[in-house]
Amino acid sequence: QFKRTPGKQAHDNFEGLKLMEITNPTIVEPSQENVEISVFDKNGGIENASVEIYYESSIYLDGETDNNGSFYFKAPQINYENYFILFIFKDDYVTYDYSNQKIISLFEKDFLFDLNIQINPSEVSEGDIVTVKVTDELGSVVERANIWRGDTELVESTDNAGILTFVAPSVFLDKEIYIYAVKEGYNFAQGKLTIRDKQVQDSLKIIVETAVNESEEFYIIINDYDNNPIPDASVTFNSLEKSTDENGNVVFVSPGVIKDTFYYIEADKYGYLPAFTSIEILDIEKNTINSKKLVINFVPTVLENQEFTVTVKDSNNKIVTGAYVTFRGTELTTDFRGTVTFKSPDISWDETHKITATKSGYESATEEILVKNKDSFQFWYLVVVIVIVLVIGLYVYLRNRITF
Repeated sequence: QFKRTPGKQAHDNFEGLKLMEITNPTIVEPSQENVEISVFDKNGGIENASVEIYYESSIYLDGETDNNGSFYFKAPQINYENYFILFIFKDDYVTYDYSNQKIISLFEKDFLFDLNIQINPSEVSEGDIVTVKVTDELGSVVERANIWRGDTELVESTDNAGILTFVAPSVFLDKEIYIYAVKEGYNFAQGKLTIRDKQVQDSLKIIVETAVNESEEFYIIINDYDNNPIPDASVTFNSLEKSTDENGNVVFVSPGVIKDTFYYIEADKYGYLPAFTSIEILDIEKNTINSKKLVINFVPTVLENQEFTVTVKDSNNKIVTGAYVTFRGTELTTDFRGTVTFKSPDISWDETHKITATKSGYESATEEILVKNKDSFQFWYLVVVIVIVLVIGLYVYLRNRITF
């Protein structure tokens, strides 16, 4: 009956996906104005996400989210069915639970009495305890009120003090959810609860570059939020599951692609909250045509026998791993941060040396670094100091002569 139906089958290999989140009401009044839908990812609101609303098997309204990731509409009037269905789509995006279909109920507010809902606290981390208190418009407690947490109706209802507690659900992004109080003979009440992604010691953190070329090895590092490595964590990429080593590292090979494509990464371990992210796999042929260049970043001048770091990025300022960097005949490969570390040579006088970076699919780069002899550096440093002292002395002498 509908133009589109959601389903996991198209995304079972996690190919081409970035994670998005949707905030929507679960209950609204018929003909309610300015009902808001929010679509967002870790970078904020997602613009131009497609929104389709169906009522009684027919299209009611469609459109796209604005530049803040929001879509506003007027709820339908009740004809026969007391609900409508919302579909949200965006190319290369999927929700964590693969559900881009939302069912929104239509509740009339035609009773004499209103419910009030108090949510304490109104902002929590996932896994925290939330307390809801329901009263009527006179402030009297209301027991046996049903509570909806987002689109989930809780099994328990409010007690004789009008109170119900529940655990805040897991989220992969900070988000708001609607909380509703419903009871026969009363008009429903709603409030909002903000749930924060719990970045604490029992959470996993995925460290990986944002993009890699197709058909190349790349590292994923799993740490806790104190940046301690997590061994034996399960990491899934492109339907392949591997375990991290004692340093929290695991290596995958990116698949071949016919266009730049996002892939999903999941990390899990017993006793920790799971972590999710995505990585972009770049089509080498496309990016070669676009003449993607390597860019070398380093301190332009170092002293002899001094360690220094070289970072390799591309022309889009993205970190490049697996690049070969050469300095004085020594070739190193950039790590997941795009970095290598060299040590400057022992020299008798100042010398200039070349640093070269190469990688398949990129235009190579060469830069020069100045290595200074310590004795020469100290000599010229002493000369500069003596000159400064002489200038100050001459200034004081001339000033005194003018004064007298």
